[in-house]
Amino acid sequence: MKNQRIAIAGDAITIPENTKVIIEGGVVIFESKEKPALKVGEWYTKDGRVCLKISEYDGKKSNAVGFGIFGIDRKWSDYMTIFHEGWKPVDMQKVKKLLIGEAEKRGFKKGVTAKVNNNARKLTSDPYTNTNGILANDNEIGWVMLFDSKTGKWAEIIREPLYTNQYGTEFFEGDEYWYVNSKNLISYCDSMRFGNMKHCTGNKFRGTKKECYQYLADNCKE
Repeated sequence: MKNQRIAIAGDAITIPENTKVIIEGGVVIFESKEKPALKVGEWYTKDGRVCLKISEYDGKKSNAVGFGIFGIDRKWSDYMTIFHEGWKPVDMQKVKKLLIGEAEKRGFKKGVTAKVNNNARKLTSDPYTNTNGILANDNEIGWVMLFDSKTGKWAEIIREPLYTNQYGTEFFEGDEYWYVNSKNLISYCDSMRFGNMKHCTGNKFRGTKKECYQYLADNCKE
């Protein structure tokens, strides 16, 4: 309820429930003790955490998603629970900045393929924000939702292999591998990178260690 001011005139005053009374200069102020409800679909902050309320709490499941489950670490969590105590509305510019950072951390950028509603979409732009969440342009319907503020869910990156060898083994960005160089020597690399693939053209073969020996047996017979 809203605050009500009632002048004291010697009559008995009935105090509404969930109300505290303040007397100022002969005037009684009724102030509601009820805390304003946190609205579904709104962002709130407390102790460094920034959360989106996605549903009402039912006593069992979490009802929010967001950043900073352990405070200011800014790590994303799909399982957070927020109540009334201490949570306040947060500046949406701050939220947008955090969401863009999370999208980049997840690997969303121009050129990657994202799984959105069980459909593969090739992104033709970097992520950007609007009132509904995080979007990016795509090669089919014009744009796709990478983060939906109604559900609190992110799309997924569909990883594409950087290299597939003649035995059908796929290697992705960051995978370790073995290779056969121009002198038919086998060496190890701890991380496959696009730059390595582009510049190390002298390597004859890339694969597991076992596959490298198999390659030599199949292709370097005396």
